[in-house]
Amino acid sequence: MLVTAAPPLARAVRAGPTVRLPLRLVSARHRAFGPDGGTDGGADTGVQPAVERYLRDLVASRDGTFRPEALRAGAGTSFSTMAHDLVGDIGPEWPSVDLIVLCHAVPELNPGTSPACSLVDAAPGTPVAFTLCDQGRVAPFSALRVAGTYLDSVPLRRALVLVLDQSTVPWEVDDRADLPSRDLGVALVLDRVPARPDGGILLQQHAGVDPGQVGEVLRARLPALTTQPGPVRVVAGAGVPPGQLTGLDVPVVAGPAGLLCTSGWAYLSEATRSTATPGGGDPAGTGAPGRLVLVEYESRLRHLSLAAVDLPATTGPGGRDR
Repeated sequence: MLVTAAPPLARAVRAGPTVRLPLRLVSARHRAFGPDGGTDGGADTGVQPAVERYLRDLVASRDGTFRPEALRAGAGTSFSTMAHDLVGDIGPEWPSVDLIVLCHAVPELNPGTSPACSLVDAAPGTPVAFTLCDQGRVAPFSALRVAGTYLDSVPLRRALVLVLDQSTVPWEVDDRADLPSRDLGVALVLDRVPARPDGGILLQQHAGVDPGQVGEVLRARLPALTTQPGPVRVVAGAGVPPGQLTGLDVPVVAGPAGLLCTSGWAYLSEATRSTATPGGGDPAGTGAPGRLVLVEYESRLRHLSLAAVDLPATTGPGGRDR
């Protein structure tokens, strides 16, 4: 069943509180897929005719223009393929995962598959799985909140958050600049930690923020996430208006371009590759673990989200191209 609704009325900025999630980052991995993602491809070979017919009818029901050539080119990667390959990358951490939260901004290329269900079936244990979408670029921040809230309410220890971008959309859209230019996934392994005043991941989610208000909100609310003894760096996702990043008291870097909801999180994965390499796991080049504050803005929803993540002291390779 398809349900449509009118967009919400514009309202004043509704600043969210700083929430301390009982989570600690254990590791982060990212992987690029498809012909442009690495050395050996990685795209799916295409979708079945029945899936193409389903998508054609779905697009027609919304008076859209179907683009079958996007599917027949075989350039897309399903979320199931991405999720299973990312699970292979986290290696020995996978068997101890109790909770899986997948999130994405672009719809699944193959609606006949369920990556969350297939991961549960393939898991050595019996994890609980959720999928979160329809929040655009800020979906990963809500995924963190779901993971932290769930682990805090039940006796589970480890969560896996998968952030997925896929670039194949077989229908016309108003502005293809709002789509990822490549397929990429990020895996975050997180452990529950005891609630205490100085631990966990700090999260802010602000609603009703117009593009021209992003800088004002950042200058007012960012200090609550950056006041700590170690080095701090702000990672601005691709949706943050560049002109709104001035006047901040901490270094700011841009996440990789051409991505939707994985932009800042791919940078986080790169940063965890080494805790003693300038520009890697050491935000200020001091030789010590530090903190990254990820910032992303979704203009369609007028949502601004921030998350302060302390980098692990020791990590392995953070990224891999496929």
